[in-house]
Amino acid sequence: MPPERISFGGVIRLIDGPLAPIACVSQTAYEPCTCPDQEHCGLHMLMLDVRNSLANILDRYTLADTVELTLRKMRRDRVPLPFLGVIHVPVPMAMPAPARKRRRPGKAAAKGEKKP
Repeated sequence: MPPERISFGGVIRLIDGPLAPIACVSQTAYEPCTCPDQEHCGLHMLMLDVRNSLANILDRYTLADTVELTLRKMRRDRVPLPFLGVIHVPVPMAMPAPARKRRRPGKAAAKGEKKP
């Protein structure tokens, strides 16, 4: 799949399983808890909110989003990119100085000039 279609929520679910912190709030691996009244259980409501918030955040961001954010911050801070070994910051190109001709010692003596 292209990185634009791979969410972090999907990756974590594949590697670690459900995002739910406890089984009684899981959408894919639900297991009832020992609570006598799950509908009114404060812990259940809290963990349901945690699961929903976590899923909303992790499913909103893709691998491509995270790579772009990382590169943008590294370029801004002029940090070398570890996989390229160079800083990718637009830098104006200066014109190279004209190359100087090097004198050969033999020619200077032949024309009656002093050697440097």
